[in-house]
Amino acid sequence: ISDAYVMLKPVSEWPEPRKTRDELAALVKAEVEKMPGQNYEFSQPIQLRFNELISGVRSDVAVKVFGDDMDVMNNAAGRIAAVLKGISGATEVNIEQTTGLPMLSVQID
Repeated sequence: ISDAYVMLKPVSEWPEPRKTRDELAALVKAEVEKMPGQNYEFSQPIQLRFNELISGVRSDVAVKVFGDDMDVMNNAAGRIAAVLKGISGATEVNIEQTTGLPMLSVQID
């Protein structure tokens, strides 16, 4: 997991027509989604750290699914995400990737 920051110029220096935060985030998201295997979320740096300290998740709201069977949990996460995406005002609904991640296994002799 890593963080990337985009620092914007003051609003007074933005080109016309000026875009809203949501419009700008949509444009940035369209560009970064061209890189496969990446998940992005837009927030303010302090907000991100605060959310992470409180819940262990880099979001305003999180649903954690626990269990022993990864396939069952991933299926449940998909169903939960589908419900959340149907809620008016819910944005950036994501499932944290838990499978298919690169791993380094070290065995000490």
